[in-house]
Amino acid sequence: MGCSRGGCCGTRSGRRGAGAGSGASGEGGRGGSTPLRPPAHGAPARPGDPSVGCAPVGHEGVTERTLSLLDRGRTETMKGSPHSLIDGLGSLASPPAIHQELMRVIARPTSSASDIADVIGRDPALSASLLRLVNSSFFAFSRRIDDLGTAVMAVGVSQIRDLALATSVISLFRDVPAEEVSMEDFWKHSLATAVGSRVLASMRQEFNVESLFLAGLLHDLGRLVLFLRAGQMMSRSIREARDRGVALHQAEAEVFGFHHGDVGQALMERWNLEELFGEVAAYHHAPLQSERFPLETATVHAADVIANLLRWGHSGAPVAAPVSPRAWKLLGVKDDQIPALLSVIGRQWEDAVDGIIPASRAA
Repeated sequence: MGCSRGGCCGTRSGRRGAGAGSGASGEGGRGGSTPLRPPAHGAPARPGDPSVGCAPVGHEGVTERTLSLLDRGRTETMKGSPHSLIDGLGSLASPPAIHQELMRVIARPTSSASDIADVIGRDPALSASLLRLVNSSFFAFSRRIDDLGTAVMAVGVSQIRDLALATSVISLFRDVPAEEVSMEDFWKHSLATAVGSRVLASMRQEFNVESLFLAGLLHDLGRLVLFLRAGQMMSRSIREARDRGVALHQAEAEVFGFHHGDVGQALMERWNLEELFGEVAAYHHAPLQSERFPLETATVHAADVIANLLRWGHSGAPVAAPVSPRAWKLLGVKDDQIPALLSVIGRQWEDAVDGIIPASRAA
């Protein structure tokens, strides 16, 4: 879409009401919010520089007739729930085929690294993407890895599965029509959140760093469902957030009766992903309301705020809010660690963009 890489671009019963928790992370109102806008084209690629980025491309090539067809029936849908939105997604209501096949192969006791590599190898773009990631600063192996079987053994089965799902989801949702944000900018923001989550988890020496990467990548997926199923109302939410200087998820809750985190949770439940991913999606704006995964949700929350403030990609949110002090304290990051933290995230984010975004274009 012509962007340079650097700096670019369902509510549970009894758990909470619509939009609950909007202010728990410090994002609920105007206080501390920073206006967000995609920066001008042609800015030099310098990770971490808030002036770096790309202008949104919009929905070039999407005809007015197509948009009209997508808008039919959406008003009635909004009388339902996040799950009713998922019901109307068609094939997108199912996880990517490659993930389903990998899960079947991994579940077989006799499966080997070669069997898993064979499944991934059927998708040349995915194969190339994973090998680029494996040979980048993302993993920093001491020797080059040139075949998928070795990559599976070096990285681990669950990690390869999560990275494959991440790449496939970007391809699956690459053509969502949204006037306010280009899909390339959206996924660059999601990748920045994913990488930031992974780096923060690595600092604490957690074992599930790739799960945190995937959770970070999927945290805003519900927003794409809202663009697909309720584009006009989503545009209204963005205008409300911009005009009033409030967080976008708060404006969504007022317009829809729920926000993108609830929709993301409903989709991940439909995809039968581990509960972690739905919980993080639902509560990443109010991480300490998460009952089962407060630390993981706080991790993604902090990474999301960092990505927004440094304008690493753009998710459509007009304003950026500060990190929740309680969530940041929970992560245990010291002030003198922040410069190195941002440097590592920026470098690995560039590698992730180079590794994954080209595969989504080629799909």
